[in-house]
Amino acid sequence: MAQLGIAWLLSSLYFFVSRMGWPFSPKRSAPWRPRPIGILNWWCIPNLSVVSESDKGVGDARNRAVRRCRGEIVGSIDADNMLPPDALRCAVETFRQHPECAAIYGSVNVIDQEGNFLSCFQPSAFDPFRLMQCELVPPLASSFFSKQVCGAELHFNPDLENCEDFDLWLRLSHLPIVRSDAVLNATRLSPKSMSQNTDRYEIFCQNKIRALESYLRRYHQDNLIRSVYRFSVAGIYLWAAESISGIEGEGPRFTDFCRRAAELDATSRRLENLQRKVEYGRIQAEYQHVHAEYERVHAEYERVQAEYNRLHAEFHSVQNNFQVARHEGAQLRFQLAAIENSRGWRMVLKYRSLRDRVKRLFKAPDPDKQASERSH
Repeated sequence: MAQLGIAWLLSSLYFFVSRMGWPFSPKRSAPWRPRPIGILNWWCIPNLSVVSESDKGVGDARNRAVRRCRGEIVGSIDADNMLPPDALRCAVETFRQHPECAAIYGSVNVIDQEGNFLSCFQPSAFDPFRLMQCELVPPLASSFFSKQVCGAELHFNPDLENCEDFDLWLRLSHLPIVRSDAVLNATRLSPKSMSQNTDRYEIFCQNKIRALESYLRRYHQDNLIRSVYRFSVAGIYLWAAESISGIEGEGPRFTDFCRRAAELDATSRRLENLQRKVEYGRIQAEYQHVHAEYERVHAEYERVQAEYNRLHAEFHSVQNNFQVARHEGAQLRFQLAAIENSRGWRMVLKYRSLRDRVKRLFKAPDPDKQASERSH
């Protein structure tokens, strides 16, 4: 719990206490201690027993809590989870409607670090084979268990560093388990969550396989059980590939888990869906590249089209001016022809011709030119 963030623990405890309907008030005389036990001791909460002690891991800590539970229905909440307002009421009502069931689980609202809603995860109905192949992962945060129906199986394997809930669900899979349509939990999605750390999926798979092997040892090891084991291990690797794909995409880890699954179950429908997803992602990336190139070419086309429109408009302007000048020139030529064909114009031309003849006939001699001729 400490690794998931003490900063969120106070709000989780507040949600739990408020959903239980317990009155509480701070101990004014008690000093504030920024630890979980200090927070709970600072509140005066009736019917609540608080123990803070070292443990050997998550499984051991959960077992100690289960042994100390005095109620008939057992649930859990940690630092990155919160209870919706009607979660406990829905859990109790579901057990009343199904008194024979060993456990119930519901949907989970996924929120960000500020508490904003992101999505709603709705698990499918319970199925033991889908559970073994990790195609179904009932969320422990939205699960409640009946101590009476579960009996001695309501415990966690302390030898597992994580995935202890998978071991529990396997041991309870022969009992009636009901899925509720209600939202029974809200989970913060944080980079500090273990499920968001892709480096840990190798140990996740190892622990799930250990739990699966421990569970299948109770059955006669015939061909059926060996086939169930092989397909289940392939499903565990596909679960890891699916999870990693949603976190970091189709990288080397994703490819490695897919390869391991294909070696065990090459005809898996989930593997085929993952391969289609990868192909779709590749096609989508290629489409995005082509679309970006199209957008670039389209922008260039728009620029050239705008330049063409500008030049075309300028050409029409010049052409219009030329037509106007041509029209005006035609009018001038017409006027000039009219003038040239008129009688007055012919008289002007005749006058100019006679004047030039008179000038040539009566032109006075040049004295300088005559003196030069006499000297020679």
